[in-house]
Amino acid sequence: MAGAHDVRSAPHDHVVDFYGSDASLVSAVGRYVADGFVDSADVEEDVVLIIATGAHRHALYGWLASHGVDIEDKVERGLYIPLDAADTLGAFMVDGVPDSIRFSAVIEPFLRDAADTGRDVRAFGEMVSLLWDEGNIAGATALEDLWNGLAAWHHFSLYCAYSAASMARSADFGAVGRVRSQHSELVRSK
Repeated sequence: MAGAHDVRSAPHDHVVDFYGSDASLVSAVGRYVADGFVDSADVEEDVVLIIATGAHRHALYGWLASHGVDIEDKVERGLYIPLDAADTLGAFMVDGVPDSIRFSAVIEPFLRDAADTGRDVRAFGEMVSLLWDEGNIAGATALEDLWNGLAAWHHFSLYCAYSAASMARSADFGAVGRVRSQHSELVRSK
């Protein structure tokens, strides 16, 4: 298990964070995002796709701005794409289950557009957490599977987050283990 500060973007990384507090999550995701905006002579900045709740998007924006990231510039240049988790989820859920065709239609354009620029993609998402918190554990694990399926066709790293308290409240320990197994690594924000 790595600390959240150890998260590195590599194609097909799919990490999960069972976070303890909103502040620790925002800080960990902030570092993950900011690392993607390091522009050097041999590496271009990444495209960052954020699919989060309004509160977390707002807090992340503030964290990044306070750490010297010009988010408005990144948005203008198409490098920072913030989406609402509930709205995005609503675009592909059918009767409580993520529809694979709709999911691909919603998410793949972002991955293709980034690939066309030759940039790496970092994504952060908490749609699975919303499903889990609603008690839709089957929907959450199915969505994790859909993300893993996209990794067969697209290069991106994905950082998922679930509230540790929400996971602890689950009576289905097998499902918690399944979520863990659907990821390449477990990180823990402090």
